[in-house]
Amino acid sequence: MIDTVHNEGTSTAFDIEARQFWALGARGTILAGLEATGQNDEVTVRNAAGMSFDSDTDSNVVRLSVGLGYNFFDRSGPADQARNRVELGFTTSRRTTDFTDGTNTLNERSIAAGYVFRKPFGSIRVRFEYAID
Repeated sequence: MIDTVHNEGTSTAFDIEARQFWALGARGTILAGLEATGQNDEVTVRNAAGMSFDSDTDSNVVRLSVGLGYNFFDRSGPADQARNRVELGFTTSRRTTDFTDGTNTLNERSIAAGYVFRKPFGSIRVRFEYAID
């Protein structure tokens, strides 16, 4: 038997992020970040038999991160050249989801390693993250 469903509804979300970088020696960087995300989903789910139910879900995530970076460029060099940096960091977060029939809270911690390629027009970031919990 194949059961098909049709979802219809609205989703509203916001995301706020703040990052701070401090110089550490000639090429080092200390970095810190705070991110907050919130989302509300109001959905009606209908299956092929015509049965339907409404779902109203609120979720939010607060994430705090700290780390160290090493720059492969001299800070006094021309800003129009490519700049490369590797980063190591630690992140802790709390994810809370409110369903119509209860609340679920999940605390997460992770470590990360990343690479950043920067040019005046933008940045490319590759990050590998491992969840500790």
